[in-house]
Amino acid sequence: METDFEYHSPAMVLHAESLATWESENKIHCQQTLVDGDGPKTYWTRELNGDELILTFGADDVVCTRIYYRE
Repeated sequence: METDFEYHSPAMVLHAESLATWESENKIHCQQTLVDGDGPKTYWTRELNGDELILTFGADDVVCTRIYYRE
């Protein structure tokens, strides 16, 4: 699955291409590449693991992970 998108904020407009692929039955990974301009290399993942949803976002060497639990 390949998708183009534009992100709009008051400070900037980023033109990027995204390529989302399934790494496993429960995990999707999306690599994002800027079409023009400078910026970090970014990606995100979504993984279902039992009663957990694990969201990960990376920008160059910075990684943020959030884990949600089903009640």
